[in-house]
Amino acid sequence: MLGIAFGEFSNFVVERALKGEPLNAALKERDMQIADRSKVSVSQRALTDSTAHVLATTAALRALLEQRQRPRVGALFGMRSSTLAQEERLRRKSNAEAFKPLRPLERGR
Repeated sequence: MLGIAFGEFSNFVVERALKGEPLNAALKERDMQIADRSKVSVSQRALTDSTAHVLATTAALRALLEQRQRPRVGALFGMRSSTLAQEERLRRKSNAEAFKPLRPLERGR
Protein backbone atom coordinates (compact mmCIF):
# COMPACT_ATOMS: atom_id res chain seq x y z
CA MET A 1 0.00 0.00 0.00
CA LEU A 2 2.75 2.46 0.89
CA GLY A 3 4.59 1.63 -2.33
CA ILE A 4 1.58 2.79 -4.33
CA ALA A 5 1.30 6.01 -2.32
CA PHE A 6 5.02 6.71 -2.67
CA GLY A 7 4.88 6.06 -6.40
CA GLU A 8 1.92 8.41 -6.84
CA PHE A 9 3.70 11.10 -4.81
CA SER A 10 6.77 10.79 -7.04
CA ASN A 11 4.57 10.97 -10.15
CA PHE A 12 2.94 14.12 -8.74
CA VAL A 13 6.34 15.75 -8.21
CA VAL A 14 7.53 14.80 -11.72
CA GLU A 15 4.32 16.09 -13.33
CA ARG A 16 4.65 19.44 -11.53
CA ALA A 17 8.29 19.72 -12.58
CA LEU A 18 7.48 18.93 -16.21
CA LYS A 19 4.76 21.60 -16.21
CA GLY A 20 7.30 24.11 -14.94
CA GLU A 21 5.49 24.60 -11.64
CA PRO A 22 7.70 25.59 -8.72
CA LEU A 23 8.71 22.86 -6.29
CA ASN A 24 9.54 23.86 -2.75
CA ALA A 25 12.58 22.40 -1.03
CA ALA A 26 10.54 20.19 1.34
CA LEU A 27 8.70 18.58 -1.58
CA LYS A 28 11.93 17.85 -3.45
CA GLU A 29 13.63 16.53 -0.30
CA ARG A 30 10.74 14.15 0.47
CA ASP A 31 10.78 12.85 -3.10
CA MET A 32 14.53 12.15 -2.84
CA GLN A 33 14.01 10.33 0.47
CA ILE A 34 11.33 8.14 -1.08
CA ALA A 35 13.55 7.34 -4.07
CA ASP A 36 16.48 6.45 -1.79
CA ARG A 37 14.35 4.22 0.42
CA SER A 38 12.85 2.38 -2.51
CA LYS A 39 16.34 1.64 -3.85
CA VAL A 40 17.40 0.30 -0.44
CA SER A 41 14.29 -1.85 -0.24
CA VAL A 42 14.95 -3.42 -3.66
CA SER A 43 18.60 -4.04 -2.75
CA GLN A 44 17.66 -5.52 0.61
CA ARG A 45 15.17 -7.89 -1.02
CA ALA A 46 17.77 -8.99 -3.56
CA LEU A 47 20.29 -9.68 -0.80
CA THR A 48 17.74 -11.61 1.25
CA ASP A 49 16.71 -13.69 -1.78
CA SER A 50 20.35 -14.41 -2.69
CA THR A 51 21.19 -15.41 0.87
CA ALA A 52 18.19 -17.75 1.05
CA HIS A 53 19.19 -19.31 -2.25
CA VAL A 54 22.78 -19.90 -1.08
CA LEU A 55 21.60 -21.37 2.21
CA ALA A 56 19.07 -23.72 0.58
CA THR A 57 20.48 -27.15 1.25
CA THR A 58 18.14 -29.33 -0.81
CA ALA A 59 17.25 -29.27 -4.48
CA ALA A 60 13.54 -29.07 -3.61
CA LEU A 61 14.10 -25.99 -1.45
CA ARG A 62 16.19 -24.32 -4.15
CA ALA A 63 13.45 -25.05 -6.73
CA LEU A 64 10.82 -23.56 -4.42
CA LEU A 65 12.91 -20.41 -3.93
CA GLU A 66 13.43 -20.03 -7.68
CA GLN A 67 9.71 -20.49 -8.25
CA ARG A 68 8.93 -17.72 -5.72
CA GLN A 69 11.60 -15.37 -7.08
CA ARG A 70 10.74 -15.69 -10.77
CA PRO A 71 7.60 -13.44 -10.68
CA ARG A 72 9.47 -10.78 -8.69
CA VAL A 73 12.36 -10.78 -11.11
CA GLY A 74 9.94 -10.40 -14.01
CA ALA A 75 8.20 -7.53 -12.26
CA LEU A 76 11.53 -5.83 -11.55
CA PHE A 77 12.57 -6.13 -15.20
CA GLY A 78 9.20 -4.69 -16.19
CA MET A 79 9.71 -1.74 -13.82
CA ARG A 80 13.22 -1.26 -15.17
CA SER A 81 11.97 -1.21 -18.74
CA SER A 82 9.25 1.26 -17.84
CA THR A 83 11.75 3.52 -16.06
CA LEU A 84 14.15 3.40 -19.00
CA ALA A 85 11.33 4.24 -21.40
CA GLN A 86 10.28 7.17 -19.22
CA GLU A 87 13.88 8.36 -19.03
CA GLU A 88 14.12 8.22 -22.82
CA ARG A 89 10.88 10.24 -23.20
CA LEU A 90 12.19 12.86 -20.76
CA ARG A 91 15.56 12.98 -22.55
CA ARG A 92 13.85 13.56 -25.88
CA LYS A 93 11.60 16.18 -24.36
CA SER A 94 14.59 17.99 -22.83
CA ASN A 95 16.26 18.05 -26.25
CA ALA A 96 13.27 19.90 -27.68
CA GLU A 97 13.72 23.44 -28.97
CA ALA A 98 12.01 24.92 -25.88
CA PHE A 99 14.81 23.61 -23.64
CA LYS A 100 17.72 24.86 -25.76
CA PRO A 101 19.52 28.05 -24.68
CA LEU A 102 18.69 31.20 -26.56
CA ARG A 103 21.26 32.68 -28.91
CA PRO A 104 22.55 36.11 -27.85
CA LEU A 105 20.33 37.95 -30.35
CA GLU A 106 17.20 36.20 -29.00
CA ARG A 107 18.10 37.23 -25.43
CA GLY A 108 17.74 40.88 -26.29
CA ARG A 109 21.44 41.81 -26.41
